[in-house]
Formats: sequence, structure tokens, C-alpha cells
Amino acid sequence: MGKKVISVPVTMRAVLQRLNRKLAKDDEKMVKARGSRAIADLGEFYILRESYVGGSSLTYVAHKNVDPVSWARESGVLADWEKVVDDES
Repeated sequence: MGKKVISVPVTMRAVLQRLNRKLAKDDEKMVKARGSRAIADLGEFYILRESYVGGSSLTYVAHKNVDPVSWARESGVLADWEKVVDDES
């Protein structure tokens, strides 16, 4: 008989928290767009980066149209056996 694969449910909120902890090391943050204009321009999720120049900070969009689940798997904060579920469940 084959092995049974067990998947552990993880909410999208938890995925975003894990990603943001990892991204914070590089002064970055994943953000969910709010409003139809922002979604059209940036996608549902995007990454902001903060730079410090001459004593002041500058925040800009580093990546648009980001898939949080893919980024989480690639960065190692979401394991293969974890399955992302809706927060409302």
C-alpha cells in the first residue's frame, strides 16, 4: 500500500504573517490591495520595500501581482504538507 499524505490546514492570514516576518529582514512587507483601482494597478497582493536615504525613509512597490502561496513555498515558510485554507472557514 502507498503512503497516505497528510496535509495540515494553514490560513491565508498565517501565511501572510509568516511571509512578513521573513520579508521584514529585508525591509519588505507583503500587502493586500484594497479597492478596485489598487487591485487593477498592483494585483491582489504586492510587496512594499522601505529604503533609508539621507536620514529619511522612502517606501515603494518592489513587486506587483504576487502570489502569496507561491512566495511562501519558495521562501520556505510554507511546507509541502501544509494546505492553505480560507480565513472564514
